[in-house]
Amino acid sequence: MNERISAILDDISGRVFQRFDANALALSHHMAVSTLRALVKQQTGFSLGEYVNLVKITEAKRLLQSTEIPVNEIAFKLGFDDPAYFSRLFRKHAGVSAISFRKRL
Repeated sequence: MNERISAILDDISGRVFQRFDANALALSHHMAVSTLRALVKQQTGFSLGEYVNLVKITEAKRLLQSTEIPVNEIAFKLGFDDPAYFSRLFRKHAGVSAISFRKRL
């Protein structure tokens, strides 16, 4: 993996608690959004949005395992405005609801 894409992926992980902004990320790496999207897709196999969601759901799993923070608060903490959307996304990626995921631990 080249340094440029590595820095981009690290930046995405480092912004996990912020609402995602593709334009700001592209600007901070001195490239067009279309270039950013293509690089992420080429490196990860996921679209930019899918990759960002995967990073956020991975962090949500960590928070569910290591804290007692309510699911709605985790959703807001990760930059989701709609806890219902977060719940659907979590179920899609984890195969179970966030509450069930926490209970299984």
